[in-house]
Amino acid sequence: MNSAKRILYYAALVLMCAHVVLLSWVEEDAFISFRVVDNFVHGFGLRWNINERVQTYTNPLWTLLHIPLYALTGNIILTTCVLGWACLIGTLIVTRRTFEVSPLRYTALFLVSLLVSPTNSLFFTSGLESPLLDFLFVCFGFALIRRPHRYWLWLSLMTALSLWARLDTAIVYAPVWLCLLLQEYKTLR
Repeated sequence: MNSAKRILYYAALVLMCAHVVLLSWVEEDAFISFRVVDNFVHGFGLRWNINERVQTYTNPLWTLLHIPLYALTGNIILTTCVLGWACLIGTLIVTRRTFEVSPLRYTALFLVSLLVSPTNSLFFTSGLESPLLDFLFVCFGFALIRRPHRYWLWLSLMTALSLWARLDTAIVYAPVWLCLLLQEYKTLR
């Protein structure tokens, strides 16, 4: 890759990350999970009201990921932004490693489309589980396309983690699993 293409690629990568950082915000719905995280860190368990054992959050994995970081920082907004940014960087890295295309084509097809997508840019730091789901979906795609050692384990793990992050992602994974299992069944016959 020549230096002009490399500069364009890294400039787009930096621009994408800066764009997300500058648009960072927190959605009010996220504070449901944040209150549960705060209660847990202060010794009251995973609950909304201290005296009631009710699960009010819909994203168990995302909520659990906040706990150790929040215990360290004491700042829930910083915690959720750092987790969102980490998921963004992970998503970009895994996507880059999934496809064998030139960095220039990757920039044109993936980074630019993410950059101009206000929904994606805004929700990477909204406090909701969207960045984690994006990252897990990209990891699932990596396993599906690249077929690493222990292929079925990786597909199952990414699916299970996605369902643990948000149960209604089953709608996304079910058709893929159905096709995979039908393909495997035909192979075994």
